[in-house]
Amino acid sequence: MTGVPRGCYTSVQVLLERLSEAMKAVLKEQPPDPMDFLIRQLQAAKAADEEEVEKRSVEFPKKKIELPSVDERHNQGQSNLQRPAARKLPELGREDERKYQAVQEEKRKPEIATLGGRKTPEIATSSGSTRRWDRERWQLEETQTKAAEVQEEKEKLQPLVQPKKKSTGFSKKIKALHDRWFDELNDAFLADCDVRRTCINDVLAQMPETIKTDRGCMLEAVKIDSDAFKHADISLKADKQFVLDMLQIEGDSLSHAHDDLKADRDVVIAAVQTYGESLKYARRDLKADPEIVFYAVQVAGMALKYADIYLRADEQIVLEAVAQNFHAMEYADNRLKSNRDFVKLAVKANGHSFKYADVSLRSDKWYMHGIVSISGDALQFASDELRADREIVLAAVRRNPGALRFARGDLDQDEDVLDAAGI
Repeated sequence: MTGVPRGCYTSVQVLLERLSEAMKAVLKEQPPDPMDFLIRQLQAAKAADEEEVEKRSVEFPKKKIELPSVDERHNQGQSNLQRPAARKLPELGREDERKYQAVQEEKRKPEIATLGGRKTPEIATSSGSTRRWDRERWQLEETQTKAAEVQEEKEKLQPLVQPKKKSTGFSKKIKALHDRWFDELNDAFLADCDVRRTCINDVLAQMPETIKTDRGCMLEAVKIDSDAFKHADISLKADKQFVLDMLQIEGDSLSHAHDDLKADRDVVIAAVQTYGESLKYARRDLKADPEIVFYAVQVAGMALKYADIYLRADEQIVLEAVAQNFHAMEYADNRLKSNRDFVKLAVKANGHSFKYADVSLRSDKWYMHGIVSISGDALQFASDELRADREIVLAAVRRNPGALRFARGDLDQDEDVLDAAGI
């Protein structure tokens, strides 16, 4: 295929296409001499491609680039090296020529000033003449025009816009009084433990009236000591939004809020989510609200003692309280304390909660065996008889080797017990 002209069979893919077409013709015609037929097909394809190339070359003739001769290039180079003709000056003397040049320089100064004192670059053209670019000057003029338009709009709107009056705030005298009082409160807070409470109460009792009615000052005072809120003005104690802001700082502030807000569900929820035992200040009907009580015991398990008696028998609420503080089991309903299944769940939540289980469960050997298998520390709350029982002690020690200290009798010398404890 060396005779294929440029532009034909430029890739292996084209060659394969031509050969594929020729093979299809062989299979279709089935000539007596397949090889000769195949060669003739390829030659015909070659002739067709050459004809197509000739047609394209006629339609798009190549442009002939004429290069200048050596002499022409030499003459052109000599002309470029010649200096441009100087500006023709009037027929004047040397002194007059200097004056003329000075006048021309003075005329150029305003153009330079409009460009911010920067001269635009001069670019030499092929003919040797110079030209000045005005792009920077155009941009500067456009910016100045826009600034003038904006200033003009502002001047039009200025009579319509009323200036905001600045808040005068406290006078210098009152501000100085506030600063002195806060300094005294901070000093009292930093006093020794035995006199701190007395000092703080004395300072709070002398709280200026302007602080009692000011939101910002009261918030700052409560940050130092929560009891400051009880000295606030009644208008602030009855302000729901102010009390909500106060509860974000100190949840116990609900105790000093107005009675109407102690009956407000949103305020009570905000209080117990910050300080669970604020439940004791809520109105009675809110203490029977399962959602509020659940929020309270999540934060402080001991808040269960302020919940309605009906909710103290609620397994989910009691378990949540026990998980937070095992002492909450003390305030659970007695029916839960004697409920075998519930007590097991409580021990799983906190092993020490078995302390408040019913006495009958603490003396039941088989039940106690299951309890110490869950929490070895529960052995300390078993009856004295079971604390001396070898099987119970072994089960407890296997669960928690530290439970060995709660064993009675000589079990702390028993080899099996010591092996179970890893001693």
